[in-house]
Amino acid sequence: MSPTITPPPLLSSLLSQSTSDTLHSASFASHLDSTDPLRSFRDEFIIPKKSMIGIPAERESGGTVEAGEDVEQVGTYLAGNSLGCLPKSTEKEVLNELRNWGTLAVLGHTEHDTHDWLTVDEKVTHYLAQLVGAKTEETVLPSGEKKIMSTEVACMGSLTANLNALFTSFYQPTPTRHKILYEAKCFPSDAYAFASQISLRDYPPSSLLPLEPLPGEYTLRTSEILKVIEEQGESIAVICFGAVQYYTGQYFDMKAITEAGHAKGCIVAFDLAHAIGNVPIELHDWGVDFAAWCSYKYLNSGPGGIAGIFVHERHAERKRLQGWWGHDLKTRFQMPEIFSPLPGARGFQFSNPSVLDVAALHASLKIYDRASKLPALATSSSSSPSEDPTSNTHYLAPLRTKSILLTTYLDYLLSTLPSFVPLDSFPPSTTTTTSFTILTPPHPYRGAQLSLLFHPVESMDPIFDKLRRKGVLGDERRPGVIRLAPVPLYNSFKDCWDAARASPAKDSVRSPSPPSNPARSWHAESPLLKIIVGQVSGPELLDKVLALPISSQLAYKSLCNSQPEFHPVVGVWNTNCIECGTHSKNDKYETGGKTDESTVTAVRRIEAGEEITHGYGELCAPREERKAHLQSWFRFDCRCEVCVLPDEELKKSDERRSEARRIKDDTQAKLDPLRFVTHTKKVQQLLEIEGLVLERTASAQIAFIACVRGKDEENAKAWGKLAAEMAVLEYGAESEVAKELRALRKKPKGHPQWGCSWKQKFVGPF
Repeated sequence: MSPTITPPPLLSSLLSQSTSDTLHSASFASHLDSTDPLRSFRDEFIIPKKSMIGIPAERESGGTVEAGEDVEQVGTYLAGNSLGCLPKSTEKEVLNELRNWGTLAVLGHTEHDTHDWLTVDEKVTHYLAQLVGAKTEETVLPSGEKKIMSTEVACMGSLTANLNALFTSFYQPTPTRHKILYEAKCFPSDAYAFASQISLRDYPPSSLLPLEPLPGEYTLRTSEILKVIEEQGESIAVICFGAVQYYTGQYFDMKAITEAGHAKGCIVAFDLAHAIGNVPIELHDWGVDFAAWCSYKYLNSGPGGIAGIFVHERHAERKRLQGWWGHDLKTRFQMPEIFSPLPGARGFQFSNPSVLDVAALHASLKIYDRASKLPALATSSSSSPSEDPTSNTHYLAPLRTKSILLTTYLDYLLSTLPSFVPLDSFPPSTTTTTSFTILTPPHPYRGAQLSLLFHPVESMDPIFDKLRRKGVLGDERRPGVIRLAPVPLYNSFKDCWDAARASPAKDSVRSPSPPSNPARSWHAESPLLKIIVGQVSGPELLDKVLALPISSQLAYKSLCNSQPEFHPVVGVWNTNCIECGTHSKNDKYETGGKTDESTVTAVRRIEAGEEITHGYGELCAPREERKAHLQSWFRFDCRCEVCVLPDEELKKSDERRSEARRIKDDTQAKLDPLRFVTHTKKVQQLLEIEGLVLERTASAQIAFIACVRGKDEENAKAWGKLAAEMAVLEYGAESEVAKELRALRKKPKGHPQWGCSWKQKFVGPF
């Protein structure tokens, strides 16, 4: 069950600058997009349509996406951490090379119309150097043109081939220093490369030193990494981590790891596959010895696109595997027998790079370069675990600033879903329904990726398919993880909003929501019992539960904690109207001209330390009122997180809630829709400090009720229309809520009695 989530200050600040009522509204996502200086870059990419994101086997039958989805609409593509989208300019760049190949053939190496193939890699190395923080120099060409050059970067080969080649040069084991330190569960290809290196040198498997997270944790603590380096550093030859871990999305503290490794005499390297173009990197200044990366993820070079390497300038003369494209260009075609390397990393090249691959990469890097020249938005958030390189002069500053906001926003939306469970409470022990957590550490220890771990892990596959049917594509990684990566170059804040809205996981554990039709029975089904609310009272329910086997009783207890139709302490609570706690035990009341009975009965004693939850409506009541009502209803004291606050904090909490009630009551009494909008915002802001949410739909419905009572027909229709529209956004066009509100608009006589509900946690005994 999702706990109360306090909005991040960054989002709260932005909300106050908008006209939106809540962080969950579509209008707030639109506001963020409208103020995004990078928004125009989205139009420079081809993003898959919903029809193509759907399930392949269902395309022929037309069932690839859910009913109501526009199949021709651009989908929500959040898999750029796996394969970046296609820049529209790529086709022109690649076709130009094909044209030169056709018209010039071999002469394209020296007589190309824009850039000779002999030095085609120079088209991209200066961009790559700035992305990874390599040392650069400005060179003036004979034509007078200024050019940025770097000897620390080379565009070549593929990631694992480059990693093996670099290890051949840098991994020089001795009987006392032969271990390779890396993160356990790194990308398998890296682990294969490490294993092949020790095997080729006849060292035992014990030379591999994979570092596991602490028991019960999913990511590595920097302190634990540094501790291992301190304790075993003298036996470690090479340290090689993925700068951003592919499965969890953790962004490692590269600077701290490098400094600790060098202090112990270790070579320190990084796999930048998930880091380049994603997070700010300063390889030269941090002193990293070497690095390798691919370019088809955040750099959008296309599947299997050309990769790259970094070699620090202090290793320029290091022995390495030799190939003719790494030979000095001045004498390369004289075919000398003795190898004379190009300066720096380019001297590690083997063969000529694929011209078509370089052209595809070049198209994307030019977009990066234009984005880097935009002013960075001011933010107080640091951007790397070590320091804040996202200053106004850093190459990735504008992109990183947007990326931080995108993941902060998506994280908040996901963490407020009912099925979200905080990482320190995962997996839940008292639920039989699907739940999820976010593995990725908070900023600054993350890039653009959020990794969602599902419980049970088998639920990930059907959820992933359901997301696809809704036009949302993430990336699945077993066991049990869906990765969502909003890429700042082409993803929007609306993408984040759509992804959270589409999540099937939000339906796994629903918040209690009373039906607006009093005549309709509200029922829930389980493998154990079928309870029709109003037909089974507390004592009768207790008899049914106690008649079950012990294992089934435990299963029922678990069910009570996960489904809103059941309450573990109260048995069944039948109510079509929860209006701020005005109905007490066995109270009969009238709704829409019909009488219902609210049955509230404890079914058993809750033992010491046992946690239960209850849907509770006292949003605007101070503690003493809440305690009095709960004592009357359930015969136990409220021990929620708010009620056990220190006196001073509790006093402030009570003042906020009382003020919210005063504004709310005063606003409804005035029957003024315009005043209602303004004052409802104030109520929402006060409640958000308390970690509570007053739904916009509920607000519009209350305004509609006020207008009906005041016989203000014109405004009643306006509020009814708004309530119906908000219900469509929050519950879906075909939901019972939306249907009933549409009907009420046509004949606004009766009205739904909607209060405000909140899930609270209580701890026994009582």
